[in-house]
Amino acid sequence: MGESMIFACYATTGKTTLAKKYPYIVDLESSLFKYLQDNRDDLTNEDLKGLPNRELNPEFPNNFLQELKRLIAEEIKIILVSSKHDVKVALDREGIDYTGIIFDQGCEDIVLKRLVTRGNNPNYIQKIINGIPGELELYKDHEPTIKIQDDVYLEDILMRLSVIPAE
Repeated sequence: MGESMIFACYATTGKTTLAKKYPYIVDLESSLFKYLQDNRDDLTNEDLKGLPNRELNPEFPNNFLQELKRLIAEEIKIILVSSKHDVKVALDREGIDYTGIIFDQGCEDIVLKRLVTRGNNPNYIQKIINGIPGELELYKDHEPTIKIQDDVYLEDILMRLSVIPAE
């Protein structure tokens, strides 16, 4: 099958939707590793995002990296991860190659609309909107990094790159 491709993507790029559509794509949701699970079966992963007082998992990011390496060993074609600081630092520390996909300046309205549409809570929405400049700074020297400059999704980008077939 070949080497896995890893894409570190900002919130609302369409990681989860893409992984549901293509069987050879995995969305490795870092928050499932970062926080201890509090058996809230009544809440989806999107509902959990931004909840205050979630207990950090002391095994993070090692537990996340262990799962990522397992997926790579299984030769999963495309692995999607968060572009968050702690994930980026862990990837860099382990020497894992990845492409960053983040929003460029001026895309706050696009991100806001997507967050509201998917029903995220106000705390999470504010955190993500306020995080865009930090992501730009974090990825300024990382190559390769793709900056989203309009209302496109990850699927569109991967099709343009011929990573997935165009529809």
